[in-house]
Amino acid sequence: MIDNIKTLSQDVVDKIFAGEVIERPASAVKELVENSIDAHADFISVKIDQGGRKLLQVYDNGRGMTKNDLLLCTDRYTTSKIASVDDIYNIKTLGFRGEALSSIAAVSKLEITSMREGSKTAFKLIAAKGKKEIVETAGVKGTTVTIKDLFMNVPARLKFMKTIDTETAHIYDFVVRAALANPGIEFKLECEGKETLSLMKAANLKERIYRLYGKGFSDSIINLNYSSASLKLNGYIGKPDFNKSQRNWQYIYVNGRAVSERTIAHGLSSGYSTLLPSGRYPVCVLFIEVDPSTVDVNVHPSKKEIKFVNGAIVHNTVVSAVKRALETSKPVPEFKSGPTEGTDPLPNTGRKAPPHKPEDYSPISPGNNQIKEAFFPETEELKLKPIKQIRNRYIVAEEEGCIAIIDQHVAHEKSIYSKLLKTFETKTETQGLLIPLSLELSPIKFNYIKKHLTDLVSIGFDIEIFGKNTLIIRGIPSIINHINPEALLAEVADDLEEFSSIKSVKSLKEEVLKSIACHSAFRSGDALTFDEIKALLRDFAACDLPYCPHGRPGIIRLTFDEIDKKFKRT
Repeated sequence: MIDNIKTLSQDVVDKIFAGEVIERPASAVKELVENSIDAHADFISVKIDQGGRKLLQVYDNGRGMTKNDLLLCTDRYTTSKIASVDDIYNIKTLGFRGEALSSIAAVSKLEITSMREGSKTAFKLIAAKGKKEIVETAGVKGTTVTIKDLFMNVPARLKFMKTIDTETAHIYDFVVRAALANPGIEFKLECEGKETLSLMKAANLKERIYRLYGKGFSDSIINLNYSSASLKLNGYIGKPDFNKSQRNWQYIYVNGRAVSERTIAHGLSSGYSTLLPSGRYPVCVLFIEVDPSTVDVNVHPSKKEIKFVNGAIVHNTVVSAVKRALETSKPVPEFKSGPTEGTDPLPNTGRKAPPHKPEDYSPISPGNNQIKEAFFPETEELKLKPIKQIRNRYIVAEEEGCIAIIDQHVAHEKSIYSKLLKTFETKTETQGLLIPLSLELSPIKFNYIKKHLTDLVSIGFDIEIFGKNTLIIRGIPSIINHINPEALLAEVADDLEEFSSIKSVKSLKEEVLKSIACHSAFRSGDALTFDEIKALLRDFAACDLPYCPHGRPGIIRLTFDEIDKKFKRT
């Protein structure tokens, strides 16, 4: 009889562990930067080449390591941060598992140069292909970790790597998250030999937010400070009209650790209740402090996921904290007629109507609230004849043989998308702005817009590059002239980051058009004029299929035969 179970070789075991801890270059950056923070550094520099696959280097001016520390640091389960089982349930550092450096050494060429605080000698560790050597070298206080050819011996993992832009964006995102959590540390990020991010030490979190995102963002957030018997929350949340189409603008930290936690995210949205439109998410930089013994950070090797002993208490506390902050600040939407600074102007169109009252439910009329027999001009024939707008979300219309209910956002999105498709090959008409607007973006998002500048110009945008990470907007497509241009481009930049892994040029261009159409369309909650409703229904009726580019239906019909049956007329 042949035995089936066998002990794996150490090489196979190392690569399995490396795959769990180091999913992509950003995972390696995360582990190294967290080690730097734990080492009490106040300056951290990150350099990458080819999205971190060819080169990834992190330097910090922290406490450094001794020669013996260097010899041990790439062995699995060697750490300076815990010593006993009890320590696992009282974690106060970002790292603790003792797996990161050993995992990195298993799938790359690794060099670590370090000088211990108070020492006059630095040492360099060279680790590759399971072997390591250490030599005396020149250096400065702190530690430099250099990773070359990440995943060089795991070709299967390289196949799953995204584009250089995507991998760079993940690294940038982590560095930003680390910088927000540590305003007292200076951060630098260099990509492909160019400085991408430079953040001097900040006096406080608000200053760091301002330096990262500019005045527009900084002015659109409100302070949150709340304490309960078991939790303490502080940070900033967005005003209700400062919201996003994705959750990636939510920076959430538990005991200083950046986490992705559904309980907190749901509590955050619940705190806004009805103040947010459907499908929109609040912005936040939120710090939660809890007793370390009430949270398990040892759930996943990456340490991004955590578990609370009592998630319900955390959820309810977050809801209460958000509601209190909103009630205290009483944020009022602002009308901005001129240019806005920063990366994130308010994304809503400024068309919100007051709360619904019974008298709001009246037939649509071009001039007044009286029912008019001559509803449309005699010269105009509409396939969909509007009856009324309901809850500033749906339009009720009469169609031959039926009553139709139209989703105004889907109908408008489809109409804009169809027009953009038709005008994509031949440049569409541009509506010039009376006053050109400036838009400052993060370096990553700026590069995405820059890469697709020709596509954006071909559909009617008049945009210029103006200095570092700044655009000048002089005109927009005439078919979307009702929208805030800065908000639209900021939202499109967010989506371009998500689409960056799409390799087909045609598919990518289509996604760009979908993004523009979605963010340009009327939203649920927008009160429309009579002329806008007529134009919308006319354009929507002319579309090939009554579905938005993302597949949502835009119309439902109730035939008069069905209505007659409900009233027992047949």
